[in-house]
Amino acid sequence: MADRRGRIAGGWLVLALVVGVVLWVLTFTTVGQCNDAVDPTTSACVTSGALDGPQGIVVWVAWALFAWWCLQRALRPVRRHTRLRRAQTDTAPAADGSTPRIGAHTTVEVPLPDRGGVRLAYAPRRDGRPDPGEVVWAWVPYQEDPTRGKDRPLLIIGRQDAQHLLAMKLTSRSHDRDRDYLALGSGPWDAQGRQSWLDIDQVYRVHPAGIRREASAVSADVFARVARVLSRRYGWIHD
Repeated sequence: MADRRGRIAGGWLVLALVVGVVLWVLTFTTVGQCNDAVDPTTSACVTSGALDGPQGIVVWVAWALFAWWCLQRALRPVRRHTRLRRAQTDTAPAADGSTPRIGAHTTVEVPLPDRGGVRLAYAPRRDGRPDPGEVVWAWVPYQEDPTRGKDRPLLIIGRQDAQHLLAMKLTSRSHDRDRDYLALGSGPWDAQGRQSWLDIDQVYRVHPAGIRREASAVSADVFARVARVLSRRYGWIHD
């Protein structure tokens, strides 16, 4: 339907161009009017442009409005195609393989809860749903560009409400002597058996529908160590 409208509007645009050419020719075409007298020596002829005067201005203004309307109609399908192509480009993978997945279930960073705002309880269950103490994989936006991100492992540390949980991301990049990271050692959540560090300076809100898969659960001892550090640092409740 858009293409059909484009062809129709294109025909009107051609018509507007033809009319414009005709008006241009008439503007520079002179016509003469002779006033005959009894004495031929006193006869006079006056020449003027066919579109001179106020009527010419009115005609040109009317043509300009008509041509503008035709142009807008003709470009409408082009604009729509451009928007669709841009949308397809925006959802295409970036050079690093990331893709935009912003939605209601997207894992997003949230402000650090106040003192007593998080209950740290170890309760992993292999039921296909994220639970405190489990490491899960979810798509996490980049800080510098929230429309892009990548799949990351996250440690669920507690619940925010009936629908959402709170988590902290893991990384295999070494962060020794960095007070914003806590060494967890290696575990089954990393297929390559690499050492992992927990970023304890950022908290993410997780929706179960945004979880790609459960990786595993940390041991009760590891979670207890994480809970002690977070409790001392932020005053969160540790059961």
